[in-house]
Amino acid sequence: MVDDSWRPTKRRPAGVGSDSTPGQVGLVDSAEPASADVASTANAGVVDGGDWTPTKAPHTGGITSGWEVATADTSDEAAAENWANLPAAPTREQASKRPAKAPRSRRRRARAAIITALILVLAAGGGVVGWKALNAAAMKDVALAYMTAIENADAVAALALIDHVPADDGMLNAATLQRAVRPANVTVEANINDTVTAKYTLGGEPQATTLALSHTDQGWRISSGLGVVSLPTVAAVRVDGAEPTAPLLGMSMFPARYHITSASGLVDFGTPVANPNTPTTLTGEIGADGRQAAVEAWRGYVGTCAAGKSIQPTGCPFGITLTEGWEVVTDTIQWAVIGDPWAEATLAETAVPGTVEAKTTLTMALQATYRNGDREITRTDTVAVTVWMVADLLTNATPSVTWRPV
Repeated sequence: MVDDSWRPTKRRPAGVGSDSTPGQVGLVDSAEPASADVASTANAGVVDGGDWTPTKAPHTGGITSGWEVATADTSDEAAAENWANLPAAPTREQASKRPAKAPRSRRRRARAAIITALILVLAAGGGVVGWKALNAAAMKDVALAYMTAIENADAVAALALIDHVPADDGMLNAATLQRAVRPANVTVEANINDTVTAKYTLGGEPQATTLALSHTDQGWRISSGLGVVSLPTVAAVRVDGAEPTAPLLGMSMFPARYHITSASGLVDFGTPVANPNTPTTLTGEIGADGRQAAVEAWRGYVGTCAAGKSIQPTGCPFGITLTEGWEVVTDTIQWAVIGDPWAEATLAETAVPGTVEAKTTLTMALQATYRNGDREITRTDTVAVTVWMVADLLTNATPSVTWRPV
């Protein structure tokens, strides 16, 4: 039985402390020294790295057979060794080598600088957004004014909003715009890359055009607001029935719909839309009028050849050669076309834009008087020749005609 009126305290080496006798255990609430019965105390807890203190009230009880109590070394030498192994406080030299914390005022200034930088970044971002918004509004105003000027056939106002007027400006005038199908119901939307999308209708058909802009000394100007329309070959054309232009290969035009034909009116190049985003190359179509004009031109050409007083008309696809010793009496030469060489002819467009060709057989009758010394005879001969007849319909209402042998 162990008296619970005491508890052990930490053992200290001899000479350490002021309340303990060297080599003894200090007493609490009792003047009696610690007895050997202390070893039987249950549930002891370790305190301060080597001594123990009971966590429950001491009790009595036997030890199961085969077990024994381990007795700690409680000598003064062991206690001194334990005390010596405790970590020592750092010296002044060691403490001076530790990294010093920045003064609190310096840390506050650093945090303030970071916060200020963040605020400036956010403000700069807001400024960029604001600047872009202002630019977008200005670009929209210019694009809308440009498309509205075209709608009103005001070529002068439209050209004033273009940063560079091309050299081929023959179609950039009010007269051409007045005849064209012009934009209507125009709306504009600014994009993020200095472009504006213009949406409108042409004759009720929806259209969309992206207009590129550039910033100049005069403010925002249209840098790609004209469509380029190219012909398949150099030729004079009529735009919406106007007088023929000078021969050209391409032309710059305001965004609108135009009807373009050859100067002769016999080749129809269609009704292209001049779109700044998509260059347009025209292909001519020869209709019934053009084909009939070609046949009439060939008929006239052969007729002109037949009217000549020559058995070998210059530049014509037919003729004869006389046997040596014979000569023709020129005034007696008469050519005539037998049948209709064009009735079965099939016309086809050639690789040369605006031209058609047909293969046909010309059957010609030649009546003439011939002399050979004192001999003179009058006879009628038949001459047949198969040729390709070609007609160029681009320039003149009466096509120009050529031919080549088969």
